[in-house]
Amino acid sequence: MKKYWINHTLALFVLCLVGLPSFAQGLLIEKKDGSQIRVPYEELNYMTVYDADQPDSGDSVLPERFSKQLLGYTLHDSVFVSPWGPEAYGFSYSFTYDSKGRVMSETETYYSDDVSQYFWQGNKIDLVDSYGGKTTFTIENGKVVSCIGDDENVQCKYDEKDQLLEFADNSEVEAYKYDFTWENGRVTQMVEEYFDNNEIATYTYEYVDDRVCQGVFPMAYYGLGRNEFPLVHPCFFGKLMNHLPAKMIYKDNQGGNGELRFSYELDEKGYITKCVINQNLKLYNEDTQKLEDYKSQRIMTYNWK
Repeated sequence: MKKYWINHTLALFVLCLVGLPSFAQGLLIEKKDGSQIRVPYEELNYMTVYDADQPDSGDSVLPERFSKQLLGYTLHDSVFVSPWGPEAYGFSYSFTYDSKGRVMSETETYYSDDVSQYFWQGNKIDLVDSYGGKTTFTIENGKVVSCIGDDENVQCKYDEKDQLLEFADNSEVEAYKYDFTWENGRVTQMVEEYFDNNEIATYTYEYVDDRVCQGVFPMAYYGLGRNEFPLVHPCFFGKLMNHLPAKMIYKDNQGGNGELRFSYELDEKGYITKCVINQNLKLYNEDTQKLEDYKSQRIMTYNWK
């Protein structure tokens, strides 16, 4: 099990909700014109519209926007017990958008204030960082199919229901792959594989009911790739991941095991504003060649407008 995943790229999901608004019979979505529609769970997906003045203008296709945009988030980690010793760290990002709802910049505001800018043209989106490095997203049929840059070479695969099945990075920096399993319109398992050392971890989600959050669940997209685009525009990655599991069971091919439990807060419209993640695991320590305790807490806060 990579420490990187446990500490830096935890991608998915959550404990039972306390006081979560009931979205019986489907998810109530507020559209950009202020009107509301209730979409059955089985039909939840990206809803593609043209935001250009004219459909043939060559402007990028942008999925239907929700009533709020993610303006930023902050992460703080506290590792209490670990084979590598206790530690604490954190970071934060902020985002800006144009009048069409497209992300234009992402800024790492915790350490360096490094700014990366997005450039939209047709089915290509370029992300240029503060050092001049460029990453290009290619969109086909409303979904990202590749993400090519100096340090990543991502290919995405979907099924006939537009559900994300594979997110694979074959770059020389660190090759890895996420495989997703869906049942009844929601993710039930994710398998994470790192090719350089043949580490494989399986995350299984246990659900209490069909509860969902408004918009999307941000942590479902946190950690996909080496940038924040999947987090701010998840609708470009197929069917939305917004169902809320009760907990996540962890197992890896080195004997590691345990669970992750989550608690969180939502605003009046059902958008997640805070998520607290408590991890209680046993991970393999190569130095001692034994399984050892790993206990930590992660706090993530989200700012929507």
